[in-house]
Amino acid sequence: MTEREALETARKQMRAEHAAYMREWRKRNPEKERAIQKRHREKLKAKRKEGKSNE
Repeated sequence: MTEREALETARKQMRAEHAAYMREWRKRNPEKERAIQKRHREKLKAKRKEGKSNE
């Protein structure tokens, strides 16, 4: 295994572990997750209003 392949494997593992952690976090903190989603939606609405959206 080359160094590059080892790094790719490590990145995939880290990404999978982080995704699993975030799924658990969302289950433990549903109110915080909703607040984050609401802020994100408001941010997108503001961007659309200014005409800076990619959509």
